[in-house]
Formats: sequence, C-alpha cells, structure tokens
Amino acid sequence: MARIFGPILVILASLLASRGTDAGTIATTESPPPESSSSSGIDFDTGYLVIVPKVFVAETTETICITLQNMTGPLEVAIRLMDNTTVLSKVPLQFMEFRMACYEMQVPAIEEESIEATLVIKMRRTLVTQEGFEVVEKRLVTISGVNTEMFIETDKPVYKPGQTVKFRIININQDLKPDLLPVSKIWIESPNGVRMQQWRNQEGSDGLIDLELPMTPDPVLGTWTINAVHKGRKSSKTFEVDEYVLPKFEIIITPPPFIMINATNITVKVCGRYTYGQPVRGFFNARVTVKSEGWNSRERRTINRRIEDTGPSGCSEFPVDVWRFELNSTDFSLWNARLSVDVEYTEASTGVMLTATSESSKITRDALKLQFDAPNIFKPGVPYYGKILVTYPDGSPAGDRLISLSCNSDQGKIFERNFTSPDTGAIEFVVTDINITATSLNLYAFAPGFTPPPVSFGRNRAYTLHDPATSHYARPQYSPTGSFLQLAPIRGMAAVGSEQTLRIDYTANDPEENFRFRFVVMSRGNIIPTRFYRPNKRPRREAEGPPEGSPSDEPSAPDMESVDGVPSVDGVPSFAEEGPSAGAASDLPSMLPSGGSNLPS
Repeated sequence: MARIFGPILVILASLLASRGTDAGTIATTESPPPESSSSSGIDFDTGYLVIVPKVFVAETTETICITLQNMTGPLEVAIRLMDNTTVLSKVPLQFMEFRMACYEMQVPAIEEESIEATLVIKMRRTLVTQEGFEVVEKRLVTISGVNTEMFIETDKPVYKPGQTVKFRIININQDLKPDLLPVSKIWIESPNGVRMQQWRNQEGSDGLIDLELPMTPDPVLGTWTINAVHKGRKSSKTFEVDEYVLPKFEIIITPPPFIMINATNITVKVCGRYTYGQPVRGFFNARVTVKSEGWNSRERRTINRRIEDTGPSGCSEFPVDVWRFELNSTDFSLWNARLSVDVEYTEASTGVMLTATSESSKITRDALKLQFDAPNIFKPGVPYYGKILVTYPDGSPAGDRLISLSCNSDQGKIFERNFTSPDTGAIEFVVTDINITATSLNLYAFAPGFTPPPVSFGRNRAYTLHDPATSHYARPQYSPTGSFLQLAPIRGMAAVGSEQTLRIDYTANDPEENFRFRFVVMSRGNIIPTRFYRPNKRPRREAEGPPEGSPSDEPSAPDMESVDGVPSVDGVPSFAEEGPSAGAASDLPSMLPSGGSNLPS
C-alpha cells in the first residue's frame, strides 16, 4: 500500500507561452526544463500548474488541484481518466472563475492489482469574445487496486501439541481506519499442505476478527500457515508447532554499549531471571576478553571473575580492568573489535546451570559520530536549512558537545561558527548569505578536542582518538526564470486546531511586485481542505494578525524588512465572499471540489 507507507506526488507544470525571466514567475522545479510538452502547442498566455497524487487508489475519491497564472478570464475545465480509449472516470465540465480550484474524481474498481492510466486535462476559454481553443495536458498515473492492508497476528510464535492457536485479523484502509467488509475466506494449512480448518465471510467487531484452532495431541510438527483472502488479495502468516521445553531461567549480560580505546576500567552487570520475571539467586563465573578480526587479529588475555552469591536480586556487578587488554596497541587489530563476556550461571536452590555469551560492546576510536541531515540541492539567494546529528557510537544522542561548522561556496567562505549540541543531539543551522550566482555549497563539521598532540620522537605504537568530522556538498537548483521559492522547515509538532505560521523565502527580478501565494496541504498522500492565508510582507519577527474587524486584503509593503537580502513573508488569515464581488479577495483559491469560491470553515 504505497499510500499508507509513503505518499508520492507528481507535479505537472507548464507555461504555454514563451516568456523570459521578467515574467515574475517564482515557482521553480528541481529538474531540468522539459524538452517537450504533450500540450496542443497553441499559443496560450495562461500558465497552469496541476497537482495530483502519483498513485490513485481504486474505489476512492482523489483530489486534483489546478492553479492558473496570468489568468485574464474564466475557463472551462474538463478532466478525464483514460485507459487507452476507454474513459474510466471523469469530472463534469467545471467553470473555473478563480485562479485556483480543486476537484474530486471518483476512481473506479479494477480487477488487476495495479494498472497504468492517462490523466487528461482540458481547458477552454468561456468568453465568446476570445478564441475557443483548447489546451490538453496528458500524464501517466498508476491506479492501485490495493486500498486495504491486512494484518494477521498470532498470540505467540511457537505452539506445543495440544495447545490452542489463537489469532486475529484486521484490514486497514488507506485512511488507516478499519475496513468493516467481511473477509471472504480464511484457512489454516499444515506443513504438508493439508487444509485443516476453513472459515468463510468472517466479520468481527469494529473490523477485528478473532479465531482459534485447537491443536491435537499429535499434530504434524513444523511450520503451519494461516491464509486469508480479502477483496481478491491473499495474505499469509506462519507459526511453528514443536515439542519444546522452555528454559527454567535466562541470563542477562549488560556490558557498556561501547568502550573507547583509552578506557581503563568498566563495569559489567549479570542477572538471572525466571521466565515469569522473578530473580534467580545463585552464583556465576565470568570470562571476559576482547575479540577482533583482520590480518593482525590475535588472542588477547582473559580476565576471570567469580561471584559467590548474587543475593535476592539475582543481579551482580563486577569491575573489569580493560587496560589489561591493551585496547590502543597497534599489535592488535581493531577491525570489528568487541568485548566478549561468557557467563556460567548456577541456580542456588537446584544446582541447574545455564550459559550465555554477550559480544554487544563495541571497541571504538570514534568518540562521536557526526552526520548531516540537509538537502543535496540549495536555492541561490534564499536560506539553506539543515541539521547536524551528533550521536555516540551506539547511536544514542550526544548532548552538550562542542561542534564547529564551516560553510563555503565557490565564491569563498560564508561563515565559521561553533554550536553546542542539545539533549536531542540535533543541531539546527541555517545558511543565509548565499550569493544568487553561487554554483556550489560545501559544509564541514567536526568536534574538536579529541586528537592528542603528535609524538615528537620515536615510533607511535598506539592507536589514538581523532576529532570526529563529516562533510556535505550541495549543488544549486535549476530555475528557468532565475527565481526561487522556499518554505522554511516547521520544527516540532503542531496541535490539532492550532494555527501554524509559515515563513516563505523567495527571490524575484522585481521584489516590489505584489506576489500571490497559494497553498496545497497534503496528508497521507491526499490533498485535504484547509484554511487559506494571504501573504503579507513582514519583518523577520513573527507576524501579528490584523486587528479584529479590520482585515487587510493587500500586503503591507512598507512593513517589509529584508533579512540578508531576502524578504520574509508570513501568512495572515483572509476570507473571500462568494462571487466576483469579493474584489481583491476573488483570486483566493477554493479547495472545494465544486471549484466555487466558498472557503471551508
């Protein structure tokens, strides 16, 4: 289910008239300019942008949004979903009087798991005083017949003869809600392929189906399979049937998650636990050494420890002098080096002994790991946002660490700055002074203070720590107009029903031009209705809304301040009345499927 596990969008953009960079277009694309368009080729001075999901889900309603540029009058829009010459679905002829509208299309059911179809969009002028030509855009989309995902779960993975197999089945649709339609067929097969039990047209409470199968005292041992068919699609789940005996207790060995090569001593914890969670009192012997691989890997010495009584807690800690392992000696390999702990644990009351081994503790020279989380493409003239992820060798966040970051372009150094990592280990940064003509961006980050001073004489026969470092390269985005548009990242999580302020950075040949911004909001691969916000040019500080009862329809140009040469734009709520009488607000988009001007509440 592509729609559940990751929505993918396709944006179809076309400017049908040949225009230069003075057209004031601020929407850009990351790909090179298309070689040709599937349009009719008629000289039409209205540009358009069509946004649709790349994958349509059968038996659902999909939303298609159209935005027009240089609109001089109302248009008629017709949308068809075609399979070769067959019309699969269509949107009735729509009258589009504003510059943006969204329409709903019902996607039909298909027999195959997925098919390729062609989305055809036609636009035609409606005024008789203008020529009645059409513009046609065609693009391939995928129709997925899988609009549900089935989950089958058993109460445990392994069963003994005579036990009862209990399992549940639930179907989730593309909106992550239970599918209440009955499951047409469910059956269980033994390892030799014999169908042992079968159910038909099963439905449960709130979409959850509970079933069970009692095992005979002498069943076929091996892998059994639960099969289910829903809407023609089959899903399976396996479980094991075996004669086994649960161990009486288990041994839990807890060494440090990682060990630096300059460490001198560590602490290892060993616990005995019954399968029902209670502690096992006893005694144990532990053997600790270091294992590695590589051409110069050799056995290292072993340290033995014996604990005579763990006490009622069933746990005991003991120190290990790891300096005895010569972790930093070049006479031993560090390739895949790890601490090996072997434990023999004996239960005091019964004398039952079990063994366990742990090799989870890594020996490393890297005190920290740095990684850039930033785009590989930057937009010249607008800020570049990114993160540096600072973690320990085991992957846990490293807070309160000094990190030095430098940024350079092909035109020289932009900045060099020090940061202290927060508790989350994620350092957020922004590069604001990127020249509009820059052709490359190079970032370098390192954590100072780990590399020891060089040895002044003799041969250095010891591994040393080094300053963790990482680099990142970004190339410029292509824009046919030389203009760029960008939304600043939204940090944190927004509460339901709250308002979210968006910062829009853009460049244009005429920065005084009164640009109109339009928004489309996506959720789980669907275009959803939302409130609209009229852009106002504001200072960098968070914009305050207009006084109650005195909305402002036009951006306040005198309030604009330039942050590093880039105007900052914040949204202010705006509403439009029905019909052309709305005046300046009449060009606001409508998210309603009808294409009208009413805004959703």
